[in-house]
Amino acid sequence: MRRLTLCSFLLWSPSLLPQDSDPGRLAFENRCARCHGADGGGGEMGPPIGRRLAGIPDEQLTKLIREGLPTRGMPATAIPAPEMTPLTRFLREIQARAAARPVVRKSVQTTDGKTLDGIVMNEGVKVWRFVTPITGATCCAALAIAIVR
Repeated sequence: MRRLTLCSFLLWSPSLLPQDSDPGRLAFENRCARCHGADGGGGEMGPPIGRRLAGIPDEQLTKLIREGLPTRGMPATAIPAPEMTPLTRFLREIQARAAARPVVRKSVQTTDGKTLDGIVMNEGVKVWRFVTPITGATCCAALAIAIVR
């Protein structure tokens, strides 16, 4: 009987673990995180989005997600209305977390002796990903990935 109880517990225990049931988070993870990172802090293909959301009303955000920015690499995403509301709510949570984090600036020296100054977007153990102004341009930015040695 003791073995049967133990086996039953082991079979049912995974379902007892806490599960994230936030539909907005799930929609973000399934549709956005691949490019924008699990926390919206940027990924290999998409920029961080937290600070960018501040000036965008919900209606415009919905349009942006559904139509994408094809010329800038963001595909259109067909999201039904019942899924869009929780996704928008979760994006506002990402926005609030980003606003609470300080802006970090760093300088790195490139292998050819030049110095890049910019705002750190995300930072790993040996890699900094940051935005730096392009020389001669006032409205554009370049993405730099610095390998720290």
